Amino acid sequence: MKEQRTGISPTLVTPPFDRLASLFYFQIFSHPLTFYELHLFSQSAVKDVADFKLSLEQMVNDGLLFKKGNYYLLEDNQEWIDQRIENEQRASLYLKKTEKIVHLMRRFPFVEAIFLSGSASKGVVSEGGDIDYFIITQPERLWITRTLLILFKKIFLFNSHRYFCINYLIDTDHLEIEEKNRFTATEIITLLPVFQTPYYEAFLEANNWTKAYYPNSKTKNSLIPQIMPKSKIKAFAEYMLNGKTGEWLDIWTMKLSIKHWKKKFNAMELKHFNVALKSRPYVSKHHPQNFQKKVMEGFKKNMASFEKKHGFKFDNKDLHKG
Repeated sequence: MKEQRTGISPTLVTPPFDRLASLFYFQIFSHPLTFYELHLFSQSAVKDVADFKLSLEQMVNDGLLFKKGNYYLLEDNQEWIDQRIENEQRASLYLKKTEKIVHLMRRFPFVEAIFLSGSASKGVVSEGGDIDYFIITQPERLWITRTLLILFKKIFLFNSHRYFCINYLIDTDHLEIEEKNRFTATEIITLLPVFQTPYYEAFLEANNWTKAYYPNSKTKNSLIPQIMPKSKIKAFAEYMLNGKTGEWLDIWTMKLSIKHWKKKFNAMELKHFNVALKSRPYVSKHHPQNFQKKVMEGFKKNMASFEKKHGFKFDNKDLHKG
């Protein structure tokens, strides 16, 4: 469908949304994307890479995109590129320091898999940023695991968040993420396995709905080998916390955490609390700033701004999904 656009040739075709969606998304973070990332985050399966690259070049020629060096942007902003390069260098230093922490974390009772999430999983860490972890635990022991990890952070890391921020845990019986939107899809496909077990593959399979957003996504290699013997200390702790005692302790630590959060974040509306601090026996989510809501709103705002600026209106309403 051809539409007339202000300041641009009236013969231009409305650009493909699937090529632009990732730019709308990552513009929220002032984060330019490489060709590889645009391919990875395309909302349509890319069968012909050359044709995909040609379509990007056409949008650059039409003034819809900017290409500076290896990066594509919706704005001609060199500062974003410089900042990304700096954040990548910082992330590289941070990741080296996390290796020792991960080797300790995998020895905690009931920990089955560990992933880096947040900005670190995208290869960047901003100044003052931290390392976020996504953890898979054994069933009915998630809250014990979380409590032990938090105590470790408070006692041995002096409550520092820089290299140790536990913000999302699920158990092996509930691998499917319940909130299905662009934000959670992006976080899932960019998770960086640092202690990878067979549950990584099972997790991706349980969340294959992400293919509706990112059909070109791929699995990643782990920092730590997949098959590793369980330490005697971990095995002993799991044995001691087995049975009714462990069940009771898990429920008690969950209730204690929820009580603490409700007191600490009492100004948060209940509907937002239930999403940002989701707490069930099988999941613990700790996003008190409700970042998901802010990102989804930012995505829609960037898309609407692009449509207004260039006189486009993307035709397929399904592409406006969250």
